[in-house]
Amino acid sequence: MTQGYVAPIRNHLISLYVSGRVVGGGGGEKKNEWWWKESKDENELKRQREEEEREEEEREEEEREEEEREEEEREEEEREEEKSTLMGSCGRWYNSAVTGLPSGTLALLCYAMLCYAMRIYVQEENGDLQDDSVVV
Repeated sequence: MTQGYVAPIRNHLISLYVSGRVVGGGGGEKKNEWWWKESKDENELKRQREEEEREEEEREEEEREEEEREEEEREEEEREEEKSTLMGSCGRWYNSAVTGLPSGTLALLCYAMLCYAMRIYVQEENGDLQDDSVVV
């Protein structure tokens, strides 16, 4: 009973194999070459897509890095500008006023300026300062 079903299936598989419709079958060299070429083209397309994706990712990464560098440069320039603005007038006064003073006098002057600044800071924190007046 099973032989009635198996024989036609076996014969059909043998005919497919001989005609080359099954990969690796005898007599189907042209069919196999076509299949090989198709899979080769697919693999090449996959490689090209992967390469394009990698290149795109690299470009995006480079753009991000460049944007980060530009941002850091801008921040650095802003910091330098703030320093020059804050220290500009004070620094010029300090340099012109301190020129030629002995180091002990310079240290005493710096200590006095620090104490004065701390006193103003404490008055501001306590709320003792009113109308931007400084009580010495």
